[in-house]
Amino acid sequence: MFDTNVILDLILHREPFYADSRRAIDLVTDEKIEGAIPATSAKDIFYVVERAIGETEARNALDKLSYVFSFSSVEESDVIDALSHEMDDFEDGLIAVSAKRLGFDMIITRNTKDFLESEVPAIHPKDIKRALDGHFESGVFNLDSPP
Repeated sequence: MFDTNVILDLILHREPFYADSRRAIDLVTDEKIEGAIPATSAKDIFYVVERAIGETEARNALDKLSYVFSFSSVEESDVIDALSHEMDDFEDGLIAVSAKRLGFDMIITRNTKDFLESEVPAIHPKDIKRALDGHFESGVFNLDSPP
């Protein structure tokens, strides 16, 4: 599952983060990993992109993302779990609990320190290729397989 910051780095070409985020997202476009964005992040992505470069660009960005990423559901139980989660930031807690419920192997974020209490490991985009080395079996990512 991808955190909002990585997606915004790509869309807005935010330096110095763009290249690392692009490489991580390329793994999704190359179908090496499954890419998902929490549906609740769509509104945040739209808002930030609209403010930065306009409504048309924000709509186009979300449309393009929908061809590559799935927008994963956030359920009532995720909200309740996130409220009682030990993570300081509610939005990060919501990502963590929904990533766990949906069975994701990792959360790709620049803010790995914010996910220390997450049961799903957080990986920085610059570390994604190294983290994935040796974790593919028959083309499917498996974090449990030894590198």
